[in-house]
Amino acid sequence: MSHDHRRRWWFLVAAYVALLFAIQPRLGFLVDALKEAWGVPTFERVMLATTVVAGLLFATFALRLWRAATVTDRMLLGVAAALYAVGVSLLEVPQERLHYVEYGALAGLVYFACRRGCGQGLSTWPAALVAIAITTGFGYLDEVLQGALWERRYFDWHDVVLNGQAAVLGTIASVPVERLGQRSCRDRPV
Repeated sequence: MSHDHRRRWWFLVAAYVALLFAIQPRLGFLVDALKEAWGVPTFERVMLATTVVAGLLFATFALRLWRAATVTDRMLLGVAAALYAVGVSLLEVPQERLHYVEYGALAGLVYFACRRGCGQGLSTWPAALVAIAITTGFGYLDEVLQGALWERRYFDWHDVVLNGQAAVLGTIASVPVERLGQRSCRDRPV
């Protein structure tokens, strides 16, 4: 794998984190404006719909890979989907559901960067642990910045935990996806 290709993964991680942190200072204002414009019940339905759509997109992708998946890969995909569904359904504050989407996606990017962007790439489970640690670290930093710098935002340990849970879920889902992608590349006729 070329050096440029490896760097591209880390560039994607950096761009995603920059975007995530750029929208955070105004997120409270946006939430309030949407609640005012739509009303709280509609806002809550939109937040739920957003997380359901994200889950359905992942499920659609996972089902396309299902036939080629090993039993272990199927179990990982199933565990990730079940934990996501339970986590999203148990949250009482609608916008908190977005933590799963935001930090789950970041975990996937970091996992792929670790697998493909660290020299020769880390093996599966060390890359998974590094992805969880880096993503959880960014989730913690996000909360610290909210508490220290951003108007109408505050540090919340509950959100740190949600970001960590999302990191685990995103990584659990990324492992079989990446392995299935590798298998399909090997099986293609040349």
